[in-house]
Amino acid sequence: MREDFELGIRLFRMGVSPIYLGNAIAHQYYVKGATDLIRNAEEFADADLLFARKHPEVQGHLRLQMEKNRLKDHLRGVAAIWPAVSDVILTPLWRLGDALFKFSLFRDLGVRALQLQRGIHWQHRILEIRKRES
Repeated sequence: MREDFELGIRLFRMGVSPIYLGNAIAHQYYVKGATDLIRNAEEFADADLLFARKHPEVQGHLRLQMEKNRLKDHLRGVAAIWPAVSDVILTPLWRLGDALFKFSLFRDLGVRALQLQRGIHWQHRILEIRKRES
């Protein structure tokens, strides 16, 4: 995980300049359900901490440093302590979005709920690791 990001950091340090190719095409095909994506978020937390230790200058890009005095970050931090509580609220929302995918309002709500749930589980895993290490 994060191998592309790590390669980019190494290339940048070697002086390689990125070039934007607007007509480039990349394909990725995943067959993952929402529960797989949530589980992946926790796995990414492990990888992100390892990556940040190797490249501390990227911590801000990986959301490892919380911005102080922001209500949103505070609420997400509280939710990360007890992710099961947010799961009770968010899981029905992404399931509704999945069931009514043809309707953009429900689809967008479901996608946002799943993104939020993934972020909470990612942060929960970060908290677990840091607690274990302290």
